[in-house]
Amino acid sequence: MSTKSQQGVLGKQVTVKAQVTVEDGQSKAGIPVTFNIAGDATGLTEPVKVEVVTDANGVASYSYTRYVDNTDYVTAYATGAPAKYDAGYVYWSDAEQLTIKADTKDLTVANGKTIEYDIDTTLFKNGYVLVAFKENLNVEPDEVEDGAYLTDAFVVKSDKLSSDVNKESYSDLKEDYAADVDAEDVYPYQAKSSDYQYAVVEIKDYKGTFTVSGANASITPIVYQATSTGKWSATALQAEAATAKFEEKSSMKLTVEAKGVQNAAAIDADDHTTLRNNDTIDLATAYNLGGRDYVATLKDEDGDTVGKGTKVSVVVPEDKLSAKKSVYLIDADGNVKLVDADEPIELSTDKNGQVSFTLVGENAGYATPTVFYDNGKKDGELDKSDLQTVGEKVYFKAATVTTGALSVLDADSDAVSSVGAGEDVHFVYQSVDQNGKAYVSPSAGEYEATFTVSAKTSDVVVTDVDGNELATVAAGKSKVVTIDSKKGKAEVVVTSASKGSADVKVATTSPKLTTITKSVKFNDSSIIGSKYTGLVTDLNTTKRTIKLDTKEALKYSNSDKFFDEDDNDISRSKFETLVTNAINAGLDVKVKFEEGKDANTFTIVEIEKGASTDANLTQYLLAKEAVTGLTATDYTSSSWADLQSALTSNDVTTANTQAEVDAATTSINNAKTALKSAVSVSANNLTLTFDTVVQDAALTVNVGTVSVDTEGASVAAGDFDSETGELVITFTDASSAAVANGDAISVPVTVNGETSTLKLVYNNSVWSLENGPVTIR
Repeated sequence: MSTKSQQGVLGKQVTVKAQVTVEDGQSKAGIPVTFNIAGDATGLTEPVKVEVVTDANGVASYSYTRYVDNTDYVTAYATGAPAKYDAGYVYWSDAEQLTIKADTKDLTVANGKTIEYDIDTTLFKNGYVLVAFKENLNVEPDEVEDGAYLTDAFVVKSDKLSSDVNKESYSDLKEDYAADVDAEDVYPYQAKSSDYQYAVVEIKDYKGTFTVSGANASITPIVYQATSTGKWSATALQAEAATAKFEEKSSMKLTVEAKGVQNAAAIDADDHTTLRNNDTIDLATAYNLGGRDYVATLKDEDGDTVGKGTKVSVVVPEDKLSAKKSVYLIDADGNVKLVDADEPIELSTDKNGQVSFTLVGENAGYATPTVFYDNGKKDGELDKSDLQTVGEKVYFKAATVTTGALSVLDADSDAVSSVGAGEDVHFVYQSVDQNGKAYVSPSAGEYEATFTVSAKTSDVVVTDVDGNELATVAAGKSKVVTIDSKKGKAEVVVTSASKGSADVKVATTSPKLTTITKSVKFNDSSIIGSKYTGLVTDLNTTKRTIKLDTKEALKYSNSDKFFDEDDNDISRSKFETLVTNAINAGLDVKVKFEEGKDANTFTIVEIEKGASTDANLTQYLLAKEAVTGLTATDYTSSSWADLQSALTSNDVTTANTQAEVDAATTSINNAKTALKSAVSVSANNLTLTFDTVVQDAALTVNVGTVSVDTEGASVAAGDFDSETGELVITFTDASSAAVANGDAISVPVTVNGETSTLKLVYNNSVWSLENGPVTIR
């Protein structure tokens, strides 16, 4: 039978079907099939025996109806072979006896979201029904779909059953047989091994509900009438819902880029010992570590990178990590972590919304990292519903050192293309491995580097890293200096006292290392190069210019990027406020400028303490900044006056002690917290509506004695409704009929601590506030 369980509605047709199978090559069409539908003992439903033939697909169909509640037992067999039959049931009633429907049409949802299902039944008023997942019926134990689960039901396991489940009450079944499992394990299944568990949903007043959540899973809920064992049966009275799908639909986006080549250099044996015994390393001087760099970027719902400090984790599953060869993760700060299988390593995003890390390992080791944002079901570990992405695998092989890298750096070790005249430029040649990581050639070892320095339009001076002069190169000339490498690195320092440029060509005695040429431009000494860090000597917020040290002013705009001391992305106006407040307080502000292709970057490196005190004014400046944009008319007069008084009486500088600065900060913060919102009042006849101008402020209204100037009339105020903001005035006797135009009601109120008297005036059958809506402040 293709239709082993159907619900029939009286007076409407039901079609029963049977599928006939034949040997390969034989026709499925035209085969006689007999349907035998039993009647009942009362004789109200007649038995039916009918023969039909199969269609081209081998399916025989018969449609019929009933007019009396009954359960029909239907058998079907190829005519002439009644011993080879199959059977099913049709459950007749005046309406469907059991239905299930999702509360949404969109059944494809993001991992971790929920879908609610509504159940209606006429079987009983109170009790329970059972739930199965179609995908988990008669499957191998390792094929059970465990990615979806019920959040508001319980399950009963097959090894803990009563002899007759469908005779238990809901409460007894829950108390005696509910399985003690984790929330994510409340899912039904029926394995071929005879192991099963079913979910139980309560029915109250003919209705029930349950909710399903999950991750990376598709499930089709089936609700069915309880059987004696609780096991789902194809012939049980049941209803099937549409399939729900849980998938990765996060509005956030996480990507990971694997730099360089997959076959990375393995860590040198001697350096492995050093790495193993240290929690941190100096990235600027580290070499012979090899490895591969990864950069992960996390973006929010709007497609913007997240702020600094957002937690992102890296984990390597057990089957993606070499078992006998150690692998280490080194973060952007040089922190070293041994990678253990399935153990997440937590990192924090930088100001660009990125985490950078390097995987290094022993020769013949390997690793495939998964980067994830922990927004799933289980905190602190990777699960299906976490936002995640897998980086490309890295293998650790013998180092291949056939090239070098030439870096042009300023005094802060930042890469530059131009500097001011008089500033030092470091030309650093480093032998590197296949992924551009500092590495000394295992075969060739150290080398002698030849630096050919060509001065263009101004003289340049060449020194070693200790400041010893090696050569002075006249404009238009070239000179050669040689440096012996140490740890695969050779370096010279070039400077020019005036505007000009220089080329530096580096060759080595190692035939395996490449020859590289790079240039640097020396600007006029007053002009800032591509990167510069200095003290702010002037900030003009009108012209939007900033001066660092004695350099010429730089222009900035809204399209540029701005960061505070903690590398948090801030607006142009906040950058201006922080710098201006600090300068006004007598503090030194150090800012780093970086020239960019599309936008320049200004970062507050440090707000320095004054020389005459150890006081730190950072929190004080933030407190003042927090009240800068507030408006007097939004608050009560007295609370606003208190704030102004706190600002005036707590003006501190670097000449004050830390205790005085902290006290001033507390005073300003307390005055801001104590601000009380101004309140607007409108009238709709005798209903007054109070509304705060600052919407998030609390609103309290206390009413005094209400009076009316009409002789013999009396009025009263009802209770103030804090949810609607309404206060209703009513006449307490019938004398309101004597009210005449010009009569008034006085309503004394205290609103957020401010006392005022509201006046309602009667005119042409309407009460209204004198002079229209008012603001109490």
